[in-house]
Amino acid sequence: MYPAAKMRNGLIDEVFHFSNAGYYWVRTFRGPAGWKTEPIGQQGDGLEAWIHRDDRPTTRFVFQRNRINSDIAAVVFASWDGKELRRETLDPSITAHYRAMAVLPDETVLIPVLKGSPIGYPQFALARRAPNGSWQYEPLPLGGGLLAFGCNRKGVVHLVEWRQPEARMLVWTHRKDGWRFCYLGAIWNPGPAFAAVQYDGQGNPIVVVCTGTGDVARQGVQVFRTAGGRLSL
Repeated sequence: MYPAAKMRNGLIDEVFHFSNAGYYWVRTFRGPAGWKTEPIGQQGDGLEAWIHRDDRPTTRFVFQRNRINSDIAAVVFASWDGKELRRETLDPSITAHYRAMAVLPDETVLIPVLKGSPIGYPQFALARRAPNGSWQYEPLPLGGGLLAFGCNRKGVVHLVEWRQPEARMLVWTHRKDGWRFCYLGAIWNPGPAFAAVQYDGQGNPIVVVCTGTGDVARQGVQVFRTAGGRLSL
């Protein structure tokens, strides 16, 4: 996990980072006598850790506990309110999380996860935590790999999917009437190294795709913006 800084009055006032020595969260903050560092988690916290960055007073984390032997580590959602790191363990069928999170204006939390299924292997799902603390798990319509996840302030979710056999990328959009997708570009060769979803001031998605191979000359970045209701270069 990269350090995550909290800004107050235009200055860095608090930084959350991770101790590889003890596998727990560490908080470095500005006090009356200068900077001070203190642990805020428990030993064993932090496998595949992710911290959600925004300007809310509460800081939210998702991580997995360290595995014991070959057991699947529990996925944990945690929040720091300035005094205590409160933990909530997700459903035992959750085997991993995607290292991403969105928090809506009403404090609903969205986390893409991998969830065990009756067909024998994990499938992508969206863990949704309501403001009252209840969790729901919604299956995601992905047939390939999840490259990127985003959600704007209106609660519209976007997923970027990579389908290896077709060498195609899809962008999924979830609205009240369900999921819809569009293809992003044509055949991708080389394929994407990673992707990210950002938003403009109106909440329209901006998809950034980085292609990467061993050949530096073939590496590049492409940015897709909304035009006429569809994403285009």
